[in-house]
Amino acid sequence: MADALVSPSPLQLRVELEAMVRRDLLGAAGGPDEEMTNRVSDRYIVGIVASRGQFDTCWSFL
Repeated sequence: MADALVSPSPLQLRVELEAMVRRDLLGAAGGPDEEMTNRVSDRYIVGIVASRGQFDTCWSFL
């Protein structure tokens, strides 16, 4: 008999969603060994929205 699918808990879903959003906004979406072939600001929105020195105050909630 096939194993039953187990739904993740709301907390597990939230943790995974938060991790996905962080990777997409901050990097590295391709994993810790991601190699960029273009500018980082072309891939990650934080490079466009928050310039150097402003990141800590703009994105402290992440």
